[in-house]
Amino acid sequence: MCFDILGIHTRAQITDVRVELFDGVWANNVGGGEFLIYYDVNGSYVYQKAVDVSILTPGPCLSNASFNGKSEEDSIQFNIKTSGTRTDDFLRVFFEFRYDILKDMEFSRLAFFQSGADSYAKNDEYGTFSYGNIYNTSNDIHMDSTCHDTYDYKESMGYRKLMHGKKAWWFAMSPSIDITTSGLGDRGYVIRDFKSKFNNIEYDSPAFSILCDKFEISVPMEVGSTLMKGDYIEFKLEFLVLPRIGDDFDYALNVQNSNTLSLLSKNYQNTSLMIKEQAMRNLNITAIKGHVESHYPVRVCANTLTNNHNNNDDDIEVLFHVDGYGLGFIPIVICGLSTHHVHYNENENDREGLWIKEKNDKKYKLLNQSVYENNDFYQTNYIESTQTYEIIFNIELLYSNSTYIAFGKYPNISKTTSHPTLLPSLLPSSSPTMVPIPAPTSVPIPSPTSVPLPAPTMVPVPVPTAIPISSPTMVPIPSPTSMPIPSPTSVPLPAPTMVPVPVP
Repeated sequence: MCFDILGIHTRAQITDVRVELFDGVWANNVGGGEFLIYYDVNGSYVYQKAVDVSILTPGPCLSNASFNGKSEEDSIQFNIKTSGTRTDDFLRVFFEFRYDILKDMEFSRLAFFQSGADSYAKNDEYGTFSYGNIYNTSNDIHMDSTCHDTYDYKESMGYRKLMHGKKAWWFAMSPSIDITTSGLGDRGYVIRDFKSKFNNIEYDSPAFSILCDKFEISVPMEVGSTLMKGDYIEFKLEFLVLPRIGDDFDYALNVQNSNTLSLLSKNYQNTSLMIKEQAMRNLNITAIKGHVESHYPVRVCANTLTNNHNNNDDDIEVLFHVDGYGLGFIPIVICGLSTHHVHYNENENDREGLWIKEKNDKKYKLLNQSVYENNDFYQTNYIESTQTYEIIFNIELLYSNSTYIAFGKYPNISKTTSHPTLLPSLLPSSSPTMVPIPAPTSVPIPSPTSVPLPAPTMVPVPVPTAIPISSPTMVPIPSPTSMPIPSPTSVPLPAPTMVPVPVP
């Protein structure tokens, strides 16, 4: 995914979006998108000003950038964060949106996110639009798309339609109807967190609009065309692009042998159900040592700073439980660390790193995804504002719905087996239960370690990508296929051989 935050090319802030087929070749473009679409009461487009772009961390395990600005007449202020994760299955980009209304205002059209931009929409003709809520799957909606390349809202498709139920909500646009073009992707969106206040009334579910083949997050119709000072909207959105079912999907699976693509292909025959599966795979994190800052991507921070990773009583700095499954390689961020060093010891149980104990495991196993160097599979960031470090890993949680994860030395079993009572699944009993699917034995477990750790830096740098970028403000998604970069770790680690593998 590429960005043109100032809208210099066509006004669209999201430009190229390309499905990942893992062959090192650019696939076809299904891109285009905008963050804020605002027309005043007279129908004139209101531009943005004072837009500031910050590329905070470059990846490859998880990138991080932010965009801040205001509407031209100072009525709306926005703060947008985006990050992309290392992947071997399909493109996923995480967004966090926050819009604040600074003064009373009127509008004739207002959207806080659009996929398939007014001025930049490539290969965006899809046969079906589907949406639903994970808590009430019997009310899933599937509609044939009946218009293409027009700029008319149709109430029958959804115009400022308020969703109901609890989070998460999912939306899917598939399949791409261009049968003459290969290398196309189907788009999907998952909203896991949402809150807003319009005209002093709180709304805890999103409203959406369909502008033919374009998807928007909107203001509910009942709000009308005015907003008050102090109103706001805040939500987290996952932007997903999957290979189109058929030759493109099969090609990506054959090239990469992805566990996630294999699982999806064996259980679903259309993209909308795959997007729904992604939405239903909620993760709930319970901190045993440390504190949780995010459930997905997972972010758990140490409570206190230490001079090294192993000077506390139980030799671990962070310990937490993951309730639920995930698709693909989940970003795991361990933050609040005083050093970037991950220390080596000849005795494996005295080595430091990320330790994982899945549901049926009797002991913790040290994560090792190394290919060329012992530490080429994780990312280290220095956080200047707090003068701390964070270390980022990517792991699969496809088959275990109860996983303990620790960072530091081998967790002391005598001190960590008496865990707190686990929280029940977020899904109610009426929803389909996520049952772990045995790992296919005919498909080897791929190593997601082709992209190693870049040298940490206090200066923002462009995010590495497998897709060439012409604009210096674009924040692309890192690919796991680039050549290794020397790690900043001062003490090299040997390559342990114990890698947790799901038992068929």
